[in-house]
Amino acid sequence: MIETNREESQSRLSHTEDPSYDTMISNTQSAALPSEALPANLPMPESTFTCGCCYETMVQPTTLNCGHSFCRLCLARWWKTQKRTTCPECRYPWTGFPHVNIILRSTIEKLYPAQVKERTTSLESPTSVTILEEFEEFGQQLEKDQTKGKTSTKAPRGFVWGVLTTLGVVFVIQLLLNWGSGDSNMLVYKPLGTWKSEEVSQWLYELGSWAGNQYSQKFLEHSINGNLLMGLNDESQLEEEPFNIENPLHRRAILAALERIKQRGAKPPRDFWEYKSLHRGLSTFLLYAVKEFPRITIYSMYMFYYEDVFLPFIHITCPGSHKVEEDGVEGLPMAMNYSENIEWDQWVEFIPKFVFLPYYLMAQLSWAWLDVNFMPMLFILANCVFLTMNEAKAIRTVFRHGLKMLVPTIKKPVNTMLFLLVSVVMWPLIPSIVCDFAFYVSLYYSPCGNFYTVFMQ
Repeated sequence: MIETNREESQSRLSHTEDPSYDTMISNTQSAALPSEALPANLPMPESTFTCGCCYETMVQPTTLNCGHSFCRLCLARWWKTQKRTTCPECRYPWTGFPHVNIILRSTIEKLYPAQVKERTTSLESPTSVTILEEFEEFGQQLEKDQTKGKTSTKAPRGFVWGVLTTLGVVFVIQLLLNWGSGDSNMLVYKPLGTWKSEEVSQWLYELGSWAGNQYSQKFLEHSINGNLLMGLNDESQLEEEPFNIENPLHRRAILAALERIKQRGAKPPRDFWEYKSLHRGLSTFLLYAVKEFPRITIYSMYMFYYEDVFLPFIHITCPGSHKVEEDGVEGLPMAMNYSENIEWDQWVEFIPKFVFLPYYLMAQLSWAWLDVNFMPMLFILANCVFLTMNEAKAIRTVFRHGLKMLVPTIKKPVNTMLFLLVSVVMWPLIPSIVCDFAFYVSLYYSPCGNFYTVFMQ
């Protein structure tokens, strides 16, 4: 027994005298000391404090859940470019929002002050500052959501994209079933001389209830077709058989609408779908462009589509005091309700709306067409609200962070506009079903996407 205790004592003594053991104890005690107590000549390689992204000495080192550490700017760049909250090295997702590792930062600054100072100066560019600010704003919003109990942002995103996918499948099926089935039968494609009596009756209903209720059935009973209407040149002819229109205001309105049809070669589009069918590429372009650049789009309407697009647009949104109000005549065609000239009071009303509330002008136009095309106008009205809120958020961001945020804010709209301009040149080569699909995506998907941007981000 005594011999056994003696052997154990000798073993402990020899182990304590082992130099490797002393080194291990010394290193452990040194690691436990704060960074201020570390000696400047500590034999530790610089690669120990190298960032896994830029392979330089880490500046503002940030440690993730997986244990890997990176420069905070490198982590912010990874988050911005990849749109992921994962480790750049092992791809392990990090939870919460990573903060700067204070102990590690103090250690690096103690050991390598020159390298840290040099790298910090080289990284103080406007782009780097902007990326870091966006990263910190993301972190603040993430922590705020977690405080409110929003532990995960995947559920709302999954729900929204599930709704969008379902809508997409429905509209694709609708496009495939109805594509090209009714466009050729629209009156916007038919010259006046080829109209049948049923089509003349339909056209009268489009002029308004005053014409449809009083004259549609009468024209149908007398088999008045488009060829007969082609010969009308004088208002007095409408007083005679077989027309028998006694009201002079009604005769004037019908004759003016006929003159407009003769000048155009076909009936002008009455509603949203007829205009889209007649101008497939232009309607798709305007629907996309007005979301990104509403003011430039309205100005381009004034420059290039004055009579067909801008004139009706300003007369509906800013009618002014010159609107024609005929006795007992309601629902006259757009060209008959308003003068072809734009008065000064219309410009006074239009310009402030154009500068400050362009989407309000779009909402006014949609509201005027709500009884004609209820569902698409309802989507456009909702989209105008969401787009106005998005624009307000963008303006607030620019005011808070200065003009340096202006370029990132308009970068996406500019890219979209460039893509649209190239697409306009290619419209004749693009199949009509592709144009229709792009049109419906912008019309029905856009409000859902903007709703997500406003309320979910």
